[in-house]
Amino acid sequence: MGQDELKKALVVEAEERIRTFWSAAEAELDTLRDQVALQREEQDARTARQLAAAVADLRASCRQQALDEERRTVLQAESDLAERMLSLAGTLLPQMIAADRKVWLTRLAEELPIHPWEEVHVSPEDLDAAAELFPGAQVSPVETLAGGVIVTAGGGNIRIDNSLEKRLERRWLEILPLLFAEIRRKVSEDDDASATTT
Repeated sequence: MGQDELKKALVVEAEERIRTFWSAAEAELDTLRDQVALQREEQDARTARQLAAAVADLRASCRQQALDEERRTVLQAESDLAERMLSLAGTLLPQMIAADRKVWLTRLAEELPIHPWEEVHVSPEDLDAAAELFPGAQVSPVETLAGGVIVTAGGGNIRIDNSLEKRLERRWLEILPLLFAEIRRKVSEDDDASATTT
């Protein structure tokens, strides 16, 4: 084999080695690209899951905050409404007994224990009737009383409030749920009526 032939054989062999090297490099590069693409897909999937979980958490948190705020608002509105209804009920007490003031005072006085009462407080409209019912006591008018009686004895150590206001106050927690139930029923009826007319 001559020198030229040796050179040609070496060039062919070198070219073959280069082609083999490049093929191996391209195959390795393709494998790396596939791995990077797979890693990218996995990372994208992980990121998408994390984002979906974060969005779900945020939605749940926002929903819970909205529900909490709604509850607070409803409770505050119900509390305000309860106060307004109690105040309104208090203003209606005089009208409720207007026709039979003396009967009401007598019945409320009869509920008191028998005792030598020293002071008796009543509405200014009930002074004369109270003086008849409690002849030995000092009868005083209280402008803010709608009806009923407040009695004291023992220098003020014994006190019984059997006024209409106190009775309303004592029963208010029983009355209030009934009022709210009635309000909700009326609102429901109004909503149903509105729905059928539209």
